[in-house]
Amino acid sequence: MTKAKMYYKKPTSLELSINLIKFPMIVSIFGVIALLISFFTNPIGLDNMEAINSYEKRYSLIFILSLKSIFFYVLSKELKKKKSWARIVTVIAGVLLLIAIPIGTIVGLILIYNMTKGWSKEVIDTTNKYEETNNLP
Repeated sequence: MTKAKMYYKKPTSLELSINLIKFPMIVSIFGVIALLISFFTNPIGLDNMEAINSYEKRYSLIFILSLKSIFFYVLSKELKKKKSWARIVTVIAGVLLLIAIPIGTIVGLILIYNMTKGWSKEVIDTTNKYEETNNLP
């Protein structure tokens, strides 16, 4: 009886970047959930006007975090399709993530490194095949 060998396939820089770009999306989704839960808490010591302002700030935060998670979701989907513009936007997002110390800095540096070093030959070949099949008359 032979034992089956398990092989670990090292992810390509593109696969790693797609998975890393989902990190800010997940953080934003948890932020939206936390803000939605906070609506059910009663702010102690606030009068009516301060409570209303507090709710308005929460609504704006929910809106901003929702837009951020949608942006990173679309970006990860377009990176899977190997779009060149998504690569440029990922570098810009990586630069913006450098501000979020310490985890955002690490994620940002990895994204910038993976997107600037270039995609492998097989990624470029599959991109050309993808574009040829979608350019039907």
